Amino acid sequence: MVNGEAVEIATTTLAALLAAMLTAVWLGHKLYKRLGGYTGDCLGAVQQVAEVLIYIGVLATLGQGAWS
Repeated sequence: MVNGEAVEIATTTLAALLAAMLTAVWLGHKLYKRLGGYTGDCLGAVQQVAEVLIYIGVLATLGQGAWS
């Protein structure tokens, strides 16, 4: 693996995890404020949103050089 590729993979991973973590915290706070807590359905929704954001983050960072 070339050093540049390792940096790109690390950046991709960090961006995806950061997006998922920030969204989970934000959405958990909104649900807690609105409902006075959160249920299993809320946790499932947070997980689904976080997973989609991980995919979007990976595609956004890896897709930059995909066609070159």
